[in-house]
Amino acid sequence: MSKNWGNKMEIKAAIIGGGIAGLSIARDLALRGFNITIFDKRKIGNGTTTQCAGMLHSGARYVTKDIKTAKLCFNENKIIRKIVPQAVGKRGAFYVRYIKDDPEYEERFINGCKEIGIPLRRISGQKARKLEPRLGPNVSHVFKTPDVVIDTFSLIYSYLYDLRKMGVKVLEETNIKRASLESEKWKIDTNKGSFIFDFVINSTGDGLAIVGKIFGADIETSYIYGSMALFERRLSSRIITRCAPNAIGDVIVPGVDLTLIGSTWHERGRPSKVSITKKDEKDIKRTASKMLPLVNKQRLISCLTSVRTHLKDLSYKSLFGNKRDYVILDHEATHGIVNLISVLPGKMTIARYVAEQVGDIVCRKFNIGKKSRTANILIEKPKIVPRKFKFYLE
Repeated sequence: MSKNWGNKMEIKAAIIGGGIAGLSIARDLALRGFNITIFDKRKIGNGTTTQCAGMLHSGARYVTKDIKTAKLCFNENKIIRKIVPQAVGKRGAFYVRYIKDDPEYEERFINGCKEIGIPLRRISGQKARKLEPRLGPNVSHVFKTPDVVIDTFSLIYSYLYDLRKMGVKVLEETNIKRASLESEKWKIDTNKGSFIFDFVINSTGDGLAIVGKIFGADIETSYIYGSMALFERRLSSRIITRCAPNAIGDVIVPGVDLTLIGSTWHERGRPSKVSITKKDEKDIKRTASKMLPLVNKQRLISCLTSVRTHLKDLSYKSLFGNKRDYVILDHEATHGIVNLISVLPGKMTIARYVAEQVGDIVCRKFNIGKKSRTANILIEKPKIVPRKFKFYLE
């Protein structure tokens, strides 16, 4: 793309998908001076973002298996705490160790955290139970980490409030019907009219392949469904998780009057409806009740099911790695289609970072030298935050 657009605010970009990935990309580009419109087939934030565990990762969960993701999470944890404090909890997490646990995993965990710089505080089981009285008697000790609760509803509506103040157009309940490329501009036909854009970013999550096809890009995807079980009562004042290899039911997240415990894991080759089964509930209770015995006496009242989308084709050079990682597909390189990018953010914690990478790519294509500003500009708190339930942030 040879035209030098300079710093003019005349470049129009469409963001398709209004989850945390789409909102983060919209904010990054809007702060660089782009004219942005967001399209969502439902309501903003109605998908995976508000159906997840509500955990702002410190990276500690990944230090024994994926040091690159762990580093990203640690860096972004600090940034998100700074720019959107109204959505972030104040207490760190407890990583629980049992009396008979194998010390080899703990050693790798400690060394991994030290390598990145994640602060750890070792607390005896006795002292930990004074802070979290419902911890089980088999807890030997815990490690306190900077993992905190993040209220996904407050996060989404803070972003949305911020974007609207910047003049970003938001079109909800809008279906993309057709798209055609004419003179390197995209014409998009929707149920709410037709639009012309200089650039399009597909950040639709489980709709990535469907939307990609509309724009002429064949993307093969698979899907991992994870459900968080919602139990009556708040059982802890902070995140409690196992300092051990991952298992169903090893993460406990406090709501104001509920407790989220998960996550289940169901992989599918195509989108499908998934909910918590009786076996899932049994597995969740078996793991979680060793940390908090009171879980066994609680009633499961609902669940939040989110889907994480992955590429089947691992040959793309822009694929970052495994099933926790992000993907940025520049379709000019992968399919010969100009002015089109598809994005999978991987984890909510690193969505801002992924958006910054997308913004850099788009700016290079238009010969614009503006840098990302999202890590330093605070996001204002909206007056009203619609939500199904409240996360515990005290």
